[in-house]
Parts: sequence; structure tokens; C-alpha cells
Amino acid sequence: MTKKTIKELRKDFGESYDYSKDAMQMCKESIRFANQYGAQWDGAPKSDTLKPEINKVGMKVQRLIGQMSRLNFGAEIFPSSNDATKKDAQNLQNLWRTDSTKGQGLESQNNARSEAIAGGFGAMKLVTKFANEENPDKDDQTAELTPIYMACESVIFGKEGTRKDKSDCKQVWQLDSGNSIALMDEFGLDSISSFGSYRDDSINTDTTRNNDQTVKDVILAHYYEVMEEKIKTVVINGVEFVRQGGKKYYESTDSDIKYTQSEINDIRDNMEAQVEMDSVYTLEMLPDKKVCYVSYSLLSGNEFLIKNHRMPFKRQPIIPVYGYYYRQEGVENFFGIVQYMKDPQRYLNYVYSGLMDLLDQPQDATPILTNEQLRTTGKYWHSRKENRYSVLPIDTPKGPDGFSASSGVGYGV
Repeated sequence: MTKKTIKELRKDFGESYDYSKDAMQMCKESIRFANQYGAQWDGAPKSDTLKPEINKVGMKVQRLIGQMSRLNFGAEIFPSSNDATKKDAQNLQNLWRTDSTKGQGLESQNNARSEAIAGGFGAMKLVTKFANEENPDKDDQTAELTPIYMACESVIFGKEGTRKDKSDCKQVWQLDSGNSIALMDEFGLDSISSFGSYRDDSINTDTTRNNDQTVKDVILAHYYEVMEEKIKTVVINGVEFVRQGGKKYYESTDSDIKYTQSEINDIRDNMEAQVEMDSVYTLEMLPDKKVCYVSYSLLSGNEFLIKNHRMPFKRQPIIPVYGYYYRQEGVENFFGIVQYMKDPQRYLNYVYSGLMDLLDQPQDATPILTNEQLRTTGKYWHSRKENRYSVLPIDTPKGPDGFSASSGVGYGV
């Protein structure tokens, strides 16, 4: 179980917050570029021209998502030791197929892939549920996948993680917003504050999310920490006594017999004397074992709402999904297909914007007439589109000397 305080966890969170910050921000912008109307014109100079979006990139992303959703993804499990059989592997594979598709399993996988295709990063997480919610039994639980929407702004991996699948991360935060009034009622609190903020929350126009005491949304953190415990085992008179995380050795049969470490040391130090005295004690120290498990906590800004719930996992349960992934100078980078198509999409939008601006202008020439011509023949020119005259009359203007001047008709666009 975690021994850190909220203050220490907030410090760790702040240090891990910048993990892949640029790549995560680019992922968020790419998803907005493909899905949110108007985002393709972000940063364009302000003008009164029309700003159409001929969203080719969005349609391509949706097409790829549809194609991937029809594919059959799964795990293939093989026995890797003499103690495992093909039948055991087949049973595990069937269980994995069941656990990964029931509940929100398919939605979790489709959402993670769609965000990875568009932006380069998506995620889903494993949770455990009792097989019978009405009669819960800790030894009878199932695993399910649940979705994490907009993982690029809500998932914060610990800074120590270097593997692509983040299986080596010791700390992971998943930010989630909830209703503060409902949360205060649920946990019996007088007030509640946010643990942190989403990545680049300045884009979000909902300013109430940055207000700790808002009556609307408050941001909490689902915190997962991988814990390690050493298991010490000693065999006394043929009976195993195990110490895991505590100070005393307990018999595996759950009897009341127990030994402290000092008592074990006394027995070990006096073994030779005990053997000479034909003592009943026989002692054997077995090699230490290391056991990993995940501790889950729900964090607000100033306290634990849930603390140290033990989960039956050996690694953190958030599973990342990537689009294009590479490492450069020790820094990981990832992006989706949208990043390749941003400039061509902007160019297409600008072309159609120019065409629409031209089409918005009058499409025929504008005649230029004198006032005298307007009084005599102007009515024919005004109704030329409706009546479609084959010819139009025009009076010849006269000069100051009373003689006919050159024609005063002209055209301006």
C-alpha cells in the first residue's frame, strides 16, 4: 500500500505531467482537427471570407476506424513451462476472449484505436468486478476492459516508465471529472477540490473546471501504484511460516502459531546447540520471493477518497495504444494519420474558400449608363435577366454642342 501523502503524490504528478507533453498536445490537436468543426481554421487570419471545411481527413479517419473495427484482434496463448498444458493455454485464451469483449470491452478497444489512428495515442484500462455483485467473493472476480476517452489529455504515466507498453511504470494517474455535489454526498464531505487539471486545459472554454470549489465539475485522479513486497519463508519442524509486509511470520494454515523476526533469529543462532541437545526444533530459511501488486486510490485535491484498494494485477492496468511511434534522442514521439494530412487539408479548404468567395460575387458585367440613358432606356437594362432580351436599346448621348457624341455605354465588373 502507498505510504505517500497527498502532497507527495501531487509533487510526483507535477513531475510526471510533462511526460511526452509535446506529443500528447499534438495528439489532442489532431483529434480536434479531424472531428471538431471549425478546428481546421484555427490560427488562420481573421477575415469575412467564407471558411468551408471539405473534411477529407475526417472521412479517411472514419473509414480506417471502420476497417479496423471489423478486424478480429485477440491474444494467442501458448504453454511456456512443463507445468502448463495446451489445454490450460486454450482455457486462458477463451477466458481472455470473453473478458476482452464483454461489458464495455469492444467499446474500449474501438475508442482506443480510433484515438490512436487520428492523434497517435489512445488507452483503455482493466478493472475487476465480482462475478456475483449481490454476493461478492474476492476469490470469484472477472476482469473487464473500460474505455478512457481523450486519453491524451487525461492519462499521466510516471516519469520512470521507458517501455512502449508502460508495463514498467510504477505510478499512473487517470484524471476524471465528476459532480462535486454528488461526490460530497457520496463520501460525506463538506467540500471537495480538484486534484489537478487536464493537459493544456487553456483550450477548454469551461472555466468552472479550473475552480476548485465549483458546484459543477471537479477533477479527481484515479491513482495506480505498483507495490513490491518481499516474502520471507521459514520452515520450522516441517511447517512453513510466511512473512509478507508485516513483522511476524504466520503459519500458512492460519493457526495462532506465529514467530517474530527476533525469535526466528534466536532459533537460527542456537541451531547447533539445539541439535546437540536433540531439540525438537528444525529450521530452514527459504530464499526470499518478491511479489508485485497494484494499489488503487481515488484522490481529490486534499485527501484520499479511496485509499489503498489492492488489485489483483502485477502491472499498472492502463494499456496504451499507439498510431505511428518512434524514439529520438531518448524521447518518445507518436502521431496519427491526421498529422500527415493537415497541410493538404488546409490547402483544400483555402482553395474552396477562394472559389466560394468568387461565386459570391455578381456573375455578370455591370453596365455603366448616363443619367439620361437611365431615364429613357434604363427599365430595359434592369429587367434584362428576367425578360432575356435578345437586344437592348440605348440612346446616343449628345454633346454640349447638341451633336451626337460617342456611345456612353461601358461595362465594369
